Amino acid sequence: MSTDRHLWEYRWARDLVLIAVVALLLYALHLARAVTVPILIALVGAYVVNPLVTAANGKWRVPRWAAAMALLGVGLLSLAAVALYVVPGFIEQLGALAENLPRYATRAAEKLGIDWGSLTQRARDALDPATQPGQRGVTRETVSEVAANVDIKTVVQAVSQVLGAGLGYVGTVVGGAAYLGVVAAIIAFCFVSFSSHFNRLVAWCQSQVPRAHRERTAHIVSRMDKAISGFVRGRVIQVVVMAVLLTAGWGVVGVPYWLLIGVTAGVLNLVPYGSSVGLLMAVGLSGLEVIAGHAGFSVMHVIIWPTVVYGVAQVVDGWVVEPLVQGQATNLNPLTVMLAVLVGGAMAGMLGLILAIPVMACVNILAQELILPAWRSYADRMPAS
Repeated sequence: MSTDRHLWEYRWARDLVLIAVVALLLYALHLARAVTVPILIALVGAYVVNPLVTAANGKWRVPRWAAAMALLGVGLLSLAAVALYVVPGFIEQLGALAENLPRYATRAAEKLGIDWGSLTQRARDALDPATQPGQRGVTRETVSEVAANVDIKTVVQAVSQVLGAGLGYVGTVVGGAAYLGVVAAIIAFCFVSFSSHFNRLVAWCQSQVPRAHRERTAHIVSRMDKAISGFVRGRVIQVVVMAVLLTAGWGVVGVPYWLLIGVTAGVLNLVPYGSSVGLLMAVGLSGLEVIAGHAGFSVMHVIIWPTVVYGVAQVVDGWVVEPLVQGQATNLNPLTVMLAVLVGGAMAGMLGLILAIPVMACVNILAQELILPAWRSYADRMPAS
């Protein structure tokens, strides 16, 4: 009896082909990211709101497409409210901070005994070769020589290039605005479509799993879904709560640029421990206001009150909001969370910081369900030495 086997009959060969196909698919999605990213955003949005759509459909018999459109409308109205009431104040405080930074630097230099004028002149002397020894300064004669040698054609060409660059910039702005409009339309349309058929899409994916592995796969995917959905939905709610608490609290205690710092700290709360940057900003800018002479020094005003507000917000977030909306969804200890965030940030920047916890939660589940049992089984079968 022949023992020859075809290459595709080996499990490792089929696994390699599957990995290669998945890699090529991911690469193709990367190349077409201008289209695939809006679609993925819509898919993630449909995944996040699917429990609400399903509940509305099951409890009140609201069609899924209608529930999705209602949620989309609520989201757009919320964004419009933020744009009308938060963005103007945010931009105003950002502009005020940019305007005051030179004043802060000047007063800080005076306190530290730094002569900015001397440093600036030294830098100018180092960068301007006309002021170096052995170089002829700019005189009326040199200006006349330069004017006499000017080529009108060259000037016209230079002006044309500047105008062309300006028109190109305008075209880029208009094209960018048009692209954003198209992207918004794609996200809205795909969001409603995905939300309308999300459960059927999930059922179709389940039907593609081999029957022998279907139950086991469904169990693992269910655990991953619980971890990811709990983290994502919980983190979004935590961002909003932290932004509101910090903005209101720092505004009450008189922290400068309270709206700018509070909103920034709330958004940074997408990353675990990221909102601590807001506390540093609150204390630092309060100190700069004192240095600039805009406020009198007070330990309570500069350090204690900003820290108390941040501490209260952290307590509410960690002891009230997180247990209610997230719980122990990821089942990761604080050390693992911190290491995952550091590795994710080092590998993929801000996106890695945001995705580190869900990815680590999935890796942890796969290790518990597949890798560790397989290793234990292999270790038990090893003969004793």
